Amino acid sequence: FPTRRSSDLNNYTHVENVAICYYSNKQYEKSIIYFDKANQFAANTSGKSSFFKAMSYLAIGNKNLGCIAFKDAKVRNYPGVDTYIASNCK
Repeated sequence: FPTRRSSDLNNYTHVENVAICYYSNKQYEKSIIYFDKANQFAANTSGKSSFFKAMSYLAIGNKNLGCIAFKDAKVRNYPGVDTYIASNCK
């Protein structure tokens, strides 16, 4: 974060959005760091951070960690993740 306000640190969606920006810019290693931070929030139960963390791992060629993240997204009920698990995690 260039500047941090206390509200940013208490809202996982802000952290998740930073991660998505890194992901969109193909800075996958940085995106993973922020997806991990977003997943540390108890309120983050959607699985989105885990799903895109998995996609980041796949993009850098780490299928094993990608599959672990996909499975976490499944636990968090992220929609459609079963298709990605079936095609990437055999």
